[in-house]
Amino acid sequence: MPVLEAATPGAGAYLNEGNWAQPNWQSEFYGSNYGRLRRIKASYDPDDLLYCLTCVGSEAWAQDSDGRLCTTKS
Repeated sequence: MPVLEAATPGAGAYLNEGNWAQPNWQSEFYGSNYGRLRRIKASYDPDDLLYCLTCVGSEAWAQDSDGRLCTTKS
């Protein structure tokens, strides 16, 4: 990934091509739209129950050592 990112800075990625562990996946997959999409999702899913690794709002969850999802909200 670093070689491709260096050759195409700011180019982004498609969800089906991306690395789910990429540190800045929000901006890589969704660009400047992420904040707006997060607000829209919050209006329909305020408890962040709809989840996938790179879905909008998934940073509200973390996987524990047993593989269970735990909320990151306080």
